[in-house]
Amino acid sequence: PIILISLSEILITLGIAALIRYNLDLAAIAGIIAADGEVKGVYPDARIIMLKGCNSQGVCYDDKIKASINWCISNAKKFNISIISMSFGGDDLFSDYCDEDPLAVDINNAVNNNMSVVVASGNAGSSSGISGPACVESAIPIGSILKDDSTINFNRNLLVKIVAPGVNIESTYLSGHKALSGTSMSTPHAAGAIAIINQFLKQTGQN
Repeated sequence: PIILISLSEILITLGIAALIRYNLDLAAIAGIIAADGEVKGVYPDARIIMLKGCNSQGVCYDDKIKASINWCISNAKKFNISIISMSFGGDDLFSDYCDEDPLAVDINNAVNNNMSVVVASGNAGSSSGISGPACVESAIPIGSILKDDSTINFNRNLLVKIVAPGVNIESTYLSGHKALSGTSMSTPHAAGAIAIINQFLKQTGQN
């Protein structure tokens, strides 16, 4: 499953763990991963777990996010959690690894427990810096591209090895469907793709 850590109250629908910044983004990001209606997600069979990491104004607190990550670690076997998707980031930009980030220890612990932690690189338009905690060395920072594979003016640098569609992404929303943009939209694309790879490796007996 993929974990989405969000602003909403803890809601277990099982699966991918994701941290999301805004309540209104919650349905869109979950839809990018696993929608199975008019809009199709990357991996409709994925199961998703939503955890609260921020408040209703979009302010994220380190202690809440740490608690969410550690909940995933503690419950990984129970819910088969293999991916943590984090669609948020700080205002400061980093050109190199930021292993002093307050969330670094927790992200490292998740990775050491065989989870992939994918994090949005940010939308400030920098070609040299990305937001924390995407810059934590064990995390997987996700950049954004247009649907024709051309680049877009969101954060990116040499730390970003994976990019995914993040502009005018049509997904599920509170009132139906809506197109949204940002590396927050790219990150669940990557989470869904990793879930597919994990499933393939499991079915073929590979680690």
